[in-house]
Amino acid sequence: MDDQKLANFLNEKHLWYMNTVVHRRAEVTEFAKWLHVAQPSLSQWMRGVGRQPNLENLVRKAAGMGEFYQKLLESVFDDPRFGMVARAWFDMDEATRDKILATVTGETRQENSHLSEATT
Repeated sequence: MDDQKLANFLNEKHLWYMNTVVHRRAEVTEFAKWLHVAQPSLSQWMRGVGRQPNLENLVRKAAGMGEFYQKLLESVFDDPRFGMVARAWFDMDEATRDKILATVTGETRQENSHLSEATT
């Protein structure tokens, strides 16, 4: 994950939030609440420092909040297809998820059972 790409994206979207959503100046605290993330974390990400967001959490947010988080995933990971797959992940049936995992890891469902157990 590219720290500077993430920082640029979030700073751009903070301006968008102020100009389009609330039509006024908004502190990072308010923007963080709107994004459903902790303000200290968002501040670090916007500066390009500290720990980066947890990918699993980003994917879950992408599934639940739609376009904003899909665009975030696309901006951080150079390939827009990643954001589309991540957003759709939670709507996929288990067979489709298993096929993707098998393609990525070269392992079968049985060999990947530790992965699904970790996410439940």
